[in-house]
Amino acid sequence: TDGSAAARILSWSLAVLKFLGGVDEGLCSSKEKKPRSTTTSEAAPLQSLDIIVAKALLLESIATICSSCFTGNYEKSASLEALSDAKGYANDLLFSHPKSIWSVKAASAIVKCLEKIGQQLNDTSNEIFELLSPNLKDQSHFLRLHSLVILNSYPRRPF
Repeated sequence: TDGSAAARILSWSLAVLKFLGGVDEGLCSSKEKKPRSTTTSEAAPLQSLDIIVAKALLLESIATICSSCFTGNYEKSASLEALSDAKGYANDLLFSHPKSIWSVKAASAIVKCLEKIGQQLNDTSNEIFELLSPNLKDQSHFLRLHSLVILNSYPRRPF
């Protein structure tokens, strides 16, 4: 794709993310983010799971397009702006659904893209570590793998 097509796709993806909304207000307050488990065994409405999947897929597509724009000879300003917006959505999705493979995978994709430009998902490494460390004991290989990708993007913690 050329640079203008990538910019159009990025703006469309961000518009859909904005339409789907951010974190549910009942799940997390603005001052304190509380993790919410989203497994298939919960009695969560299917629509909620559909929205998580849609947001995750949009975030992964944004990360893929931004990564290709950063490695190619394309205009990087649109990608930087889209990635900056997507970073907030990925952070919110991760904090609201830390046990969801979809949200952790999407955040992992954004983290990989952010590493290319020397940024992190957020500045709260302690909270991220506490949020994702239970995932390292999970049976799902992919949940452990994507959690490790996110945790590896932060400086090592002294023990």
